[in-house]
Amino acid sequence: MRLSVTLGTGAFFSAAFVISVAIAYSAVGVIEGWTTKTIDQAHEAAGLSWVAQEASGLNVTLSGIAPSEAARFQAMRLAATIVSGERLVDNMVLAAAPKIAMAEFSLVVLSNANGVSLIGLIPGQTERDFLIKAVSQHAGTMPVTDLLDLANQPAPEGWRTAQEFAVAVLDVIPQAFISLTPDVLKIRAITANDATKRKLETQLNSLQLQKRDLQHEVVLELITPRPVISSFRLRLTQDAKGAHMSVCSAETAQDAGSIRSAAQAAGATLPTTCQIGLGSPSPFWSQAVVVAIKAVMQLKETTLEINDHNVALTGSLRTNKDLFDQIATDLEAELPKGFFVTAQRPEPVANPTVKKPAQFIATRSPEGLVQLRGQVAGDLAYRTVTSYAQAQFGAASVNMAAQSAAHLGELWSIRVLTALDTLALLDKGIVRVTETGFTLSGTTGQADRKEQIDSLLRRSLGPEATFAIDVTYIEPAAPAPTLPSPQTCIASIAKVIEKQKLKFQPSSAQLEIEGRRVMDKIAVILKECGPIPLEIGGHTDSQGREEMNQKLSESRAQAVLTALMARRVSVASFRAHGYGEAEPIADNETAEGREANRRIEFKLIDQTSTDPASISSPRPPIDATQDTLENEQN
Repeated sequence: MRLSVTLGTGAFFSAAFVISVAIAYSAVGVIEGWTTKTIDQAHEAAGLSWVAQEASGLNVTLSGIAPSEAARFQAMRLAATIVSGERLVDNMVLAAAPKIAMAEFSLVVLSNANGVSLIGLIPGQTERDFLIKAVSQHAGTMPVTDLLDLANQPAPEGWRTAQEFAVAVLDVIPQAFISLTPDVLKIRAITANDATKRKLETQLNSLQLQKRDLQHEVVLELITPRPVISSFRLRLTQDAKGAHMSVCSAETAQDAGSIRSAAQAAGATLPTTCQIGLGSPSPFWSQAVVVAIKAVMQLKETTLEINDHNVALTGSLRTNKDLFDQIATDLEAELPKGFFVTAQRPEPVANPTVKKPAQFIATRSPEGLVQLRGQVAGDLAYRTVTSYAQAQFGAASVNMAAQSAAHLGELWSIRVLTALDTLALLDKGIVRVTETGFTLSGTTGQADRKEQIDSLLRRSLGPEATFAIDVTYIEPAAPAPTLPSPQTCIASIAKVIEKQKLKFQPSSAQLEIEGRRVMDKIAVILKECGPIPLEIGGHTDSQGREEMNQKLSESRAQAVLTALMARRVSVASFRAHGYGEAEPIADNETAEGREANRRIEFKLIDQTSTDPASISSPRPPIDATQDTLENEQN
């Protein structure tokens, strides 16, 4: 009986133990689940989803790849707000640090009369020491300016060889702009003429062949600036041997091609080349030359000479007189505005036994230019007719090419002066006076002019006079528009610059070819605008020394003003001003911002103060090709 009680009691205590253990395990599981869930929610809320939590009893293990030490600390700190820090196990690891990017090495060597400048980022002090020593030997007594930055990284393959080649180039071209990148070595220089350019190209190619271990691509940019032609000329002669063009000027190769094509189409032999240069008297020079060539090729034994705006036709005794006069008149009408025609044809020597019929011819072009040819009655009549014509049409518009013939008498002078009176009533025309007749033809914009001319001739010449009138009425075109406003002119210039930026040669105030083409367009606009109060402002970025930036901005502004003068723009009301780096329009800390700050602005001058008006050209588009060196960057 006692044994049974003992066994029953033991069984009771065993069961109680098992139940207690089960309850304990269950409680631990609940605690672990609550702990991990709470910590996970806190991490998710803080954006730390990379953390994993694992509870083991009362301890919690944190694992995962932390993006940074700060993120790892934050994960531990949040978990410690839920469970005691002593119960946290840190198994988190840091992500691998990113590899250091290789430096973008570049070197610029600028050599000019003032010394040599070294600019850029190069690989280490060793390369710097080598470069400065080598360049100093080349420069001699000239200063070497060190503006280099260093990166403690290995040099790209072939870098030292490329540096050696760059220094060797300076012995061939003392004044040059040399840029070096890990793949390309670019050489820029200005040459005096094509012959010098070819010589330097040969020398540089030979130098490149000597550097057999040179791995870089070598790019040569040798520029020959166009000369300034003081007088644009063309000469084309027709004689018994045929036509020949002996003198030719053009502003571009395209213009030269147009002129040569026109002469060749007319059967003329050509010079070897047309002289290409700056200084064209008009944007329409090539157009005027082509028109004149086509006109003169209709004549025989005639010489065409064009000197800037002046177009001269010189005929011979074999040149058909009537056709010569007609061609001269038509040419005046067809030429672009601003060109003037002078026509001369020698008269045959009079036969003493044959009296030559006298005649007087007066022509007027649509531009108001008057040409007088033929005979007038003596020296006094010559002076009288000249003065009368100048009073009628303006002294600058009259070309007196008539000859004095004393035998003609007073009646002839009356007929000549009457011819001038009738010519003044025409917009364009020709009047021919002979001893037996009087003919007039032309155009007018007034419907009653023919009747007025008829009445004038009858009063002056008498009712018995013989004359013929062929006057055509042409309804006047709409009134010519007034000059555009200054604001409109500035806006037009801004549109041009927005499409194509004004570019200069590196470290100089000399316009590049593209820049000169932009100046051509701006000159056309300003010629139509008249004398507006205009400021040409030069601006740079903040790279380089302030005083150098100021001088460069002044030089470039003045260069633009000079370019306008060369294109026959009246600049009396213009001024050039350099602002240096003082007025940025963008952030100089970025390449794009510096590019925007390097600019030429056209502003109206407020004539009530010393400051220009706020009207200026918009920011020019970014052009990475001008991102170069200290002064070029400006």
